[in-house]
Amino acid sequence: HLLLSKIYTQADIPIAIQESSAQGLITNPQGRQLSKVLQSIVTHPQLKRFYSSGVEAYNEREILTESGKIIIPDRLAVQKNGRTAIIDYKTGNFNPKHQEQLNNYKETVQKMGYDVAEKILVYIYPRIEIKTVQ
Repeated sequence: HLLLSKIYTQADIPIAIQESSAQGLITNPQGRQLSKVLQSIVTHPQLKRFYSSGVEAYNEREILTESGKIIIPDRLAVQKNGRTAIIDYKTGNFNPKHQEQLNNYKETVQKMGYDVAEKILVYIYPRIEIKTVQ
């Protein structure tokens, strides 16, 4: 999650890896492996449009709900046409609570005036798997 929070476009991957390595958060071999994983996410056919330079992205931003609760979507990707995707990264297997979480995010983000067109779960381990939430 920490690395993904630093990734806005594909060009950010080597910088995020280098910074994390310099801070001692990851080893060089881990960095090489994580770089491959990050590349596979940002270049994935179902996701690459959300990591392009024409997208306004908000990673790990705190949002205060009407009820006073703080939510932190992993990524809000606002495209030039105003349509917004909510992307949440997960490890492990699908859980219905993940879908519920994205639906709650959507409700709050729409109240902020965004046109939420897509809600996407990205399972990053043990393999990259994309699930679009209805």
